Amino acid sequence: MPVDTSDIDLFILGNVNESSIIKALNPIEKKVQREINYTIYNLKEYRSKKLSKDFFIKDVLKCPKIFLIGDENEL
Repeated sequence: MPVDTSDIDLFILGNVNESSIIKALNPIEKKVQREINYTIYNLKEYRSKKLSKDFFIKDVLKCPKIFLIGDENEL
């Protein structure tokens, strides 16, 4: 079975400290040997982009997702 070498896209919704995210993701990237690209929106930004039918948000909503915290209902 081929190993997936594509990057991992992580969408983070909430008020988070970006340095903490970077610190947490670095060892995971090394362990899985894949780059993790993240996007962070606070709730206000997310709602605004969702209402304006932002392409990125529309794509996030329609594509398959794996929820690390929360679920589809929270989006």
